Amino acid sequence: MNAAGQPEGLGDWAAQSDLSHETIRWALEQAGASLEDVVRRRIFTVDSAQVNRPHGQGPAWFAKSCPASLGCRVAGLARSELLIEVEVAAVKGAHAGIEWIPPDPVDALDG
Repeated sequence: MNAAGQPEGLGDWAAQSDLSHETIRWALEQAGASLEDVVRRRIFTVDSAQVNRPHGQGPAWFAKSCPASLGCRVAGLARSELLIEVEVAAVKGAHAGIEWIPPDPVDALDG
């Protein structure tokens, strides 16, 4: 959505994703935080959306913060023109003290 409340990037999942993340970056900056302070991200994509960019391609929005992430497919969003909704939680200053712990080489649930 733009500042006038109108949807942008109509029919283009990648464009709406990028615009959502740009808005998130702007909002965090207004609060004195950054994308590096994001600790959780949830993405909701409508079932009918054509995801037109492979996973891992495009901007690396959270390359320095590695937030916990969840992606969901949903039947629809509040406005039919929207293909994606991105929700984040941030802790101001989190990037300064969070230690990245990589996944175990063997998943304990596989055993």
